[in-house]
Amino acid sequence: MNTFTRSRGFTLIELLVVIAIIGILAGLLFPVFNSVRVKQREGTCIGNLHQLGNALRQYLADKHAFPPPPWYDGNRYQGGFSALYPDYITDKGLFICPDDENAIKAIEMAKQKIYCSYNGEVDTSTWQFKTDSSGLPLRLYNYFGYNSEGYDVYNLGTYINPTNSPLPSWLASQGLTWRFYPRLINRYAPDNTIVTHCPYHRERYGSDPRRQMDIVLRLSGKTEKVNVQPMATVDASGVAPWVHQK
Repeated sequence: MNTFTRSRGFTLIELLVVIAIIGILAGLLFPVFNSVRVKQREGTCIGNLHQLGNALRQYLADKHAFPPPPWYDGNRYQGGFSALYPDYITDKGLFICPDDENAIKAIEMAKQKIYCSYNGEVDTSTWQFKTDSSGLPLRLYNYFGYNSEGYDVYNLGTYINPTNSPLPSWLASQGLTWRFYPRLINRYAPDNTIVTHCPYHRERYGSDPRRQMDIVLRLSGKTEKVNVQPMATVDASGVAPWVHQK
């Protein structure tokens, strides 16, 4: 007498259990995958900044000055990091942070215009720099010095000028002169000078500014991540760290 075993498929309950387990695993693994993507983007950004920093120091060695503040002439960007193309930087991809989503959406146009994420925050519908409530262009390239929010202070010809501004107390208290003011208009700027910082990763850390991070490039070539809120908060020196950049 022949006997055989009848194959049995999954029951509905078993399928639902499997689906539920897959859903739980996906929920557990998604934050891990997201964290990996965040680190990959930040790693690319750090690599960009390293190369831009090297090119900027070579520009200084050749020109005996840093590039002037960036601006958009209606056709392409001039000054700032854009001035490094093509003599010092040939790969326009190095100018764009992978988390600068608006520029990524218009990547070919951005490259054509020699756009650089690290020059400042731009409205890609007009390609002009965005402005704050007082009309200050949101330039990240630190030419005239930073305000407490980490943006260059220049606006309509007005900036902190040794000719008509008193020496800041946070410099004077250290026995330092204007020569040590951390900004690129000063060709002798100290190594701790922040050249630029990248704000495009902030949303990856959530909406709490105490947790949000920027990647900073210093004139020494060092890159580091800093908490946004503490950098904008007045400290023992009487000014925000974005200003004195220690």
